Amino acid sequence: MSLFRFIKLILQHYLLVLFVPFFMAALVYYLTIGEEKSYSSSSSIYTGIASGFNVDMGQGVGDRFMVQSVFENVLTIMRAKEVKEEVGVKLIAQHLIQDPKTVPARICTPITIQELHNLIPEEVRQELAVAGNFDATFEKTMTYLKKDHLNVIYRIVHTKRFIPNYSILALNHIGFRRIKTSDLVKVNFTSTDPGVAMNTLRFFSEAFIKKYRYVKVSETNDIVAYFEARLLNAQAKLDGLEADLLAYRSSNNILDYTEQVRAIAQRRQEMEGEIYRERMTLASAEYTSKYAQEQLDMHLNVLSKNTEIIAKRNQLEALASEIARMKIFDEAVAKDSLDQLELKLTALRTEMERELEAIFAINYSTSGVKTKDILKKWFDNILNVGESKARLKVFATRQKAFKDLYQTMAPIGSNLTKIEREVAVAEGSYLRILEALNLAKMRQQNIALSTKLKVVDAPLFPTSPDPSNRKLLVIVAFLVGGLFIVGLLVLLEWIDQSIRRPLNWIAWTGLPLASAFPLFPKKQGKIYYNQLKKALIHRLIEELEQQQQEQGSSSKTIYLAICSLQDGEGKTLVIQELAQVLVALGKKISIHQPRRLEEGEWKSPFVQETEKEAPPVNYYELDDGRINSETLFNKTTQDLDYILIELPYLQGYQTPHKIWSKIDNCVLVARANRSWGSADKKSLENLKRIMGKDPMLFLNAVKLVFLEEIIGRIPRKRSKWRQVLRQWCRLEFQK
Repeated sequence: MSLFRFIKLILQHYLLVLFVPFFMAALVYYLTIGEEKSYSSSSSIYTGIASGFNVDMGQGVGDRFMVQSVFENVLTIMRAKEVKEEVGVKLIAQHLIQDPKTVPARICTPITIQELHNLIPEEVRQELAVAGNFDATFEKTMTYLKKDHLNVIYRIVHTKRFIPNYSILALNHIGFRRIKTSDLVKVNFTSTDPGVAMNTLRFFSEAFIKKYRYVKVSETNDIVAYFEARLLNAQAKLDGLEADLLAYRSSNNILDYTEQVRAIAQRRQEMEGEIYRERMTLASAEYTSKYAQEQLDMHLNVLSKNTEIIAKRNQLEALASEIARMKIFDEAVAKDSLDQLELKLTALRTEMERELEAIFAINYSTSGVKTKDILKKWFDNILNVGESKARLKVFATRQKAFKDLYQTMAPIGSNLTKIEREVAVAEGSYLRILEALNLAKMRQQNIALSTKLKVVDAPLFPTSPDPSNRKLLVIVAFLVGGLFIVGLLVLLEWIDQSIRRPLNWIAWTGLPLASAFPLFPKKQGKIYYNQLKKALIHRLIEELEQQQQEQGSSSKTIYLAICSLQDGEGKTLVIQELAQVLVALGKKISIHQPRRLEEGEWKSPFVQETEKEAPPVNYYELDDGRINSETLFNKTTQDLDYILIELPYLQGYQTPHKIWSKIDNCVLVARANRSWGSADKKSLENLKRIMGKDPMLFLNAVKLVFLEEIIGRIPRKRSKWRQVLRQWCRLEFQK
């Protein structure tokens, strides 16, 4: 649809386009007379989600998506039914303890109290109300609500119908939104009672903050309790393993196993060195003793046969061994015994020296060495050999003791390592659980700090009502009405399946259009309908004469049939207007119209009154749905230019072939306000087959805007401004 057609459509139905918007605006204005005034209050709650400090991450959370998710959780909790249920119960409790005559305006109006009394029976009010104690009344009311789902408080709060102030449906009108990208959430509410508007927001903030804290803190309480229980179990296990380790160390005299083993190994290594040195000393002493004996070889027989000397020698070795043993073990308790043994050893040595000096009378040996010096060395070596043998015996005992100690310490080390490993594993588990517990407690503390929401802008008591939306509603109703009717007209224009436009009919039939007639109103107005009518008839005559020339017909009289497929198409109007123009052109014509025998004269519904004298009309008979061709052609004459024959509608009457054989041309008339169906297409094909040629099309009752598609501008009175507007609507901007 073009802009020009759209404007034409609006102008065509301008009365309807104006009436509907004004009617809807007037209706809304009437319905809003006496509307209740509304009062609004608002508050702001600081959440600290985006920029507030928290223990986990310092300043804010830093992640935009996380912030958005947290704010979505906040808004979801605000929408929770439990929050609104608590608000509704608090309002009921607050109003139950008020006297309608003395209720402060900051709480509610007396009308609100009276409406609540109408909802709650007297006995229930007396049961729930605690005079002057809001908290007690609230607790009793909440308990009463949760008792069952049939009590009056539950039905008021959870009803499916709208109960002002108290029902969840009414409290769903509490609005809340995040203020841009800040940490603030703005909450607002509108009510017909200013006190209720303020107190609803106050109770809503309290209920929301409490619910939010409960939800957030309960997330970590269970986690903290879980880790605390795990920590107690881990600590008990660790204490048990440490007690086992202590008992094992105590039972095996272990202070530091590693150091003790290192000390034992060091002592054994030192002992091996001492044994090696002692063996060297023993070998040296034995060799020296043997050498001394070789020096004294001339007296060996005497020495070997002197039993007393041998006994004293053995005794001397035994004393030397005992003294050496006591010195090795460094026994402090045997110090006196050691001194006595040394004195005894010295006395025995002195005695043996005297006896041997008496035995060896000579002063020098065979090698020239003093015998006294040899005896002294011999005594010393005897003592050294005795001491070395004693030490080696002790070292042998200690070697066996070290071997036994190693056999004892080896399994102790293995068991000790196993127990220490179990203690380390238990300790690591304990530390990990302790770390997780610390993180959970840190998270708990962080949530406890971050959930301390604050009302930074408390709701105020509204002293003046909100501006009325009445004017806006009237304007919206006017616009909606206008858009509705315009949209309806456009829709009807779009879905209209009637012929309407001449171009549509030409496209559907594939035949040329000879001419068309508009709708002729009773009042001419600014359009020159007479001029338009004559121009359209002349267009029809031109098409008729052109076809006659193309057909090359030599007949002087032209038989022209005016027909239609359906009844009431406007054939009579067309034939009358055509006859008048032909007569004005000096043509001799004859008009033939049908007439039923039983009904008298038959006329088309398009017959109009005219001041001009109409041409004479000849009537022919219709017999039982057929045209009586005898009565038709009996009245025709040959001294005529045109014989105009109006045929009855073809889908209702049968036209004999004798008539079609006489007809030179046929004009098919159709109304523009009817549809073109399959029956019409079939009838047109039959008409073309019977005639052997294509009929000329004539569209009747065409709207002027569509008539311009075939004849151009309609003759009418036009102002300069109308001409300019027409150019702009047609997008004609060139001069």
